[in-house]
Amino acid sequence: MAAHSHGPNGLVPVHVAVHDPATMAEPDPEAADYARDIFAASAKYADIAWSEWGAEPRWLGMDTSRCAVAINPSRLHDRGADEFERFLTGAVSRGEPALIIATLGNADDDGHRSIFGPYTASIHFRNFSGSIGGKRLPAGADISLAPDLDAADRDLGLRLRNRPASAPWWAMALQSIGFEGPQGTTVHEPEGELVPILVDSLGEPVVPAGHPATAKRSGT
Repeated sequence: MAAHSHGPNGLVPVHVAVHDPATMAEPDPEAADYARDIFAASAKYADIAWSEWGAEPRWLGMDTSRCAVAINPSRLHDRGADEFERFLTGAVSRGEPALIIATLGNADDDGHRSIFGPYTASIHFRNFSGSIGGKRLPAGADISLAPDLDAADRDLGLRLRNRPASAPWWAMALQSIGFEGPQGTTVHEPEGELVPILVDSLGEPVVPAGHPATAKRSGT
């Protein structure tokens, strides 16, 4: 991280699109699903020792303009869209790349496949067209390093490949998004490319680094 990405306490500010777990009380069993979902999303981050990893979380409702990283950002209003926008604008103003860490898929997926296509999970980012689609690979899939990696990506790939054998993998691809309107369907093609770090036996990326094309944001 660039030196100016660190806060005054020497920690790297990180945007996390959930409420501070320390402030969240477990909802009543009769509470609406929405309330239980919000609590469950925050609880996943409750036991992370952020400072030991050199990071300072910036939860929903906190200023994210100086954050160097965004974890699982949201494009939904009142669920983190404003914080994500401030994060992107801040990165642009400093001339830094906006590093986004996003998870795709569900480890508890029962393995059912959609009749509409192979990609059963997806990630969408605010202000960027298209999406990243994922299809879960069969158990025991052969995963290997992509060729011509630099030292940092090779190290990351080796660490991730050494995860438990039972851990699931998803092959990924950029996808277009269609919107229905008065004039018919408008298709937004995806930006950028997925540069593979780990690939499956067919050469599809399972751990890619996303490199967006020219961003459609003022000042980028």
